[in-house]
Amino acid sequence: MIYGPSEAHMSIAKAMALLGLGRKNLRLIPVDEQFRMRVPDLDRAIEQDRAAGRGLIAVIASAGTVNTGAVN
Repeated sequence: MIYGPSEAHMSIAKAMALLGLGRKNLRLIPVDEQFRMRVPDLDRAIEQDRAAGRGLIAVIASAGTVNTGAVN
């Protein structure tokens, strides 16, 4: 699984397809009011996926959002 913020650029999903990983292996994690990925939600998603036998490939970080122009 690859994890990223729900505000990640759409190129991430396209890259998943190009790599042959498929969109179903991309888990978008909710962001807070400042558009930062919610770490507790990320931890929970990783725990759930590991319990289901899915491995962790990467966590995608971002310095802002495309939709709002916010940079943190």
